[in-house]
Amino acid sequence: MREINSNTDTDFSYETDDLNDMSEAQNYNAWIISLVKPYIGKSILEVGAGCGNFTQALIEHTDSLITCIEPSSTQYRVLKQVEQKNTSRVKTFHGFSVALSKKDTFDTIIYNNVLEHIEHDMEELSHIKKHLNPGGHLIIYSPALPFLMSEFDKSIGHFHRYTKKEIIQKVEQAGLQTVHFQYVDFIGIWLWFIKFKWLKSKTLGPSSVKTFDTLLVPIIRNLERVINIPIGKNVLVVAK
Repeated sequence: MREINSNTDTDFSYETDDLNDMSEAQNYNAWIISLVKPYIGKSILEVGAGCGNFTQALIEHTDSLITCIEPSSTQYRVLKQVEQKNTSRVKTFHGFSVALSKKDTFDTIIYNNVLEHIEHDMEELSHIKKHLNPGGHLIIYSPALPFLMSEFDKSIGHFHRYTKKEIIQKVEQAGLQTVHFQYVDFIGIWLWFIKFKWLKSKTLGPSSVKTFDTLLVPIIRNLERVINIPIGKNVLVVAK
């Protein structure tokens, strides 16, 4: 894998406060992993790992070897600390997925709240499928429902909020086969609408994230374990 040198290549930057706020979302990350764990293999590529919040959850809830790519030099410096504490299982690289070589292949590739940041998402999917091992799985977890697109979404670099039809169509046009789809977090639709569409909030806020994670996530997780919700704040797609 070719690592980007920020002194010679154009560095990538974006709003990072929301990533720092999400460090409070331990229950939420554990929930996502519980949904995708049947599809996680021995080797994982996490694209756009940020400061390592989800990486840390992967370390705690799986036995896989984890490779992380992060284009922001600011976030990469924090992510590197996760690698230094887990050198036997984690490797990190500063760059984009295009830096992967042909020999870089994985059992599982994860885009956790990342694909929506990529304007040309179809190109990204078409490229990344080449790095899946035979029988491997691509996991996408992204914001759903275009009507929830807010100024906050735009401020943190969201180009997309997906519908079921759109994300499945893009995955399959990229040459992948959808093996699982579900909406996640039905209650979050109304919370997001009130906070970011109605009240026009400009930040997640660590206290809001911690309250949601501590009080609501366990309830929502248990409800959605037994109820097949028709719609949710996020989409989860698994393809092979």
